[in-house]
Amino acid sequence: AAAPSAGSPASPPAAARPAAEPLVKLPVEKGQGIVLLDPADAVYLQADGHYTTVHTADGAFFCGLPLSELEARLDARSFVRTHRGYIVNLRHARAVERQDGRAAFVMAAPGAPRVPVSRNRAEALKKRLAL
Repeated sequence: AAAPSAGSPASPPAAARPAAEPLVKLPVEKGQGIVLLDPADAVYLQADGHYTTVHTADGAFFCGLPLSELEARLDARSFVRTHRGYIVNLRHARAVERQDGRAAFVMAAPGAPRVPVSRNRAEALKKRLAL
């Protein structure tokens, strides 16, 4: 007999799963209100104290959630923690550069921002990207 698939009634109820609820939208502040960004529009996320700055092609936005929560709730197939202060959306990564022995992602956004890759995360990222 085949194992039950993830969507079958045999899988545990949502309350039994420890995983954080996936984010369908990123809540960011704009003007006096909250805008719900599509996570696919986030080029990279940068820790800002207990909060996060979400960088998009249209600019940077304040998000009241900490980077660690965003890391747990964003799609791990696209979003990768590259450094204790950064998460990159791999769909917007254009290249990986090495400078002075340190790696950085070059992002497809105005000004081609560079996002650092910490030494302790470099090996896992190399494997993941088949570098």
